[in-house]
Amino acid sequence: MSRWILFLNLALAVGAAAPASAEGDPDAGAEIFARHCATCHGVGGQGDGPMSVLLAVPVPDLTGFAERAGGTLPVARTVSIIEGDAVLRGHGSAMPVFGPITTGPSAVLDANDGSPVQTTQSVADLIAYLTALQR
Repeated sequence: MSRWILFLNLALAVGAAAPASAEGDPDAGAEIFARHCATCHGVGGQGDGPMSVLLAVPVPDLTGFAERAGGTLPVARTVSIIEGDAVLRGHGSAMPVFGPITTGPSAVLDANDGSPVQTTQSVADLIAYLTALQR
């Protein structure tokens, strides 16, 4: 009996340590976007930010990201871009990484195919905002 109690306590501890599935807050995401992304991507995410004219490659219209990906925002790819893992032509390397976005409490998002994408709550909030921006 004591093994079962030990096993149950261990299972509960592991479950408590794992990040919970999250849904982002689009309002918090809008604030993050305005602070870190709008300079290049524009206030409405259409690629018309004041810094966009200085980049070697046109800044993409983020409102059409889901449309270009077949109808649904590609969550795993978008997280990868935001976190700086994806190589982007316009930057010559990864997109600039903003520490406050990629650090902090963990969150797990659904990658639209049932697989989990671990990230931070700030990125989850930004994904929720980008999802709301889709046309």
